[in-house]
Amino acid sequence: MARYVVVEVYPAELLDAVCDAVRRKFQELLGVRIIKGSLLPVFRHKNRVVFRVTTRLLPYLRASIVLVRHVEERPVLVVSRRVTGSLRKAKAQACSLEPLI
Repeated sequence: MARYVVVEVYPAELLDAVCDAVRRKFQELLGVRIIKGSLLPVFRHKNRVVFRVTTRLLPYLRASIVLVRHVEERPVLVVSRRVTGSLRKAKAQACSLEPLI
């Protein structure tokens, strides 16, 4: 079963680099157990991205998000905002949530 995680990134101009960094950390944590396509960024909006992940791998995604502190030698803040079971709801929440900062 898939889960959709809404993640907020500061500063917003590093969104693509942060997505790559989260994927790399995710692969490092899982090592050989990684399944192709198990972590996909499916939607981007301003400073938010929605990741699709299986329910079984959700704790690894949360750990990966916490481990990303610096991207391109700049400090970043990466926060998991919401987890939902449908892409439609995740897209709506990514567009409507109030910014943290």
